[in-house]
Amino acid sequence: MPEFPEDGSLDAAAFDFMHLIGIMSYPRDVDAQAQILESIQAGQAKEALAFVHGRYGKTHEINVPADFTLWLADAPDRQTTLEAAVSRAGTFGPFAGLILGWIIFSAAGAETRQQASLHNAFRMIEEGCKLAKRSGGGFVNLQKNVWPEFRPAAHLWAAWHLWTDPDRKAVSVADLSLLLRMAEWFRRKGEALKPQRAKVPILFRRETWRIRPEITKSWQKFELACTDLDFWDYRKNYKPPSSKK
Repeated sequence: MPEFPEDGSLDAAAFDFMHLIGIMSYPRDVDAQAQILESIQAGQAKEALAFVHGRYGKTHEINVPADFTLWLADAPDRQTTLEAAVSRAGTFGPFAGLILGWIIFSAAGAETRQQASLHNAFRMIEEGCKLAKRSGGGFVNLQKNVWPEFRPAAHLWAAWHLWTDPDRKAVSVADLSLLLRMAEWFRRKGEALKPQRAKVPILFRRETWRIRPEITKSWQKFELACTDLDFWDYRKNYKPPSSKK
């Protein structure tokens, strides 16, 4: 079962957040995730060396092993690697979160339970993409490509949809903990929910990314209730194309 760590320090929170971005961007590609981690580690090492040289370089000689220098030279660039991951994920990842959230909260309401299915969720995204004049959100592409690829991280994207704050300047331990706790709620709901006429749950336990059980067992349990399903309806929340001047 894939897992990712949670640690207690502020530096670890930032590191784990970037690791989380890698998982959300490439939920089925461990090599791409590893490349992101390597770029982060190399970036931190370069910053540390720059700091040491800046503070002590005039009075001390700082030497590093040759193989370490070669590794830094060959390591992927952190900024470029993360930007590529965010750009890729930003195209389709959020759709997976909307699909999962819309189905879970539709299934929770007596009046909306009948619409809680992947078929209807794909239609909802497709119709929203047509309104937004956005490509890639067609029913077939969602069914055959987007949802299968991003399903292991759909609970993370659903939590992201709730958690995102445009005014947040940095990620703290508390921020990351809240995101992961909400993702855990969506994971449990998605793995347990089998819509009407469906033979399998929305999420598959064997593939969903999860926090280690020894961490989550101490978390306070809570429930989420949606009072406005439009929050998860892309037809109601799409961003119209920006006009070029």
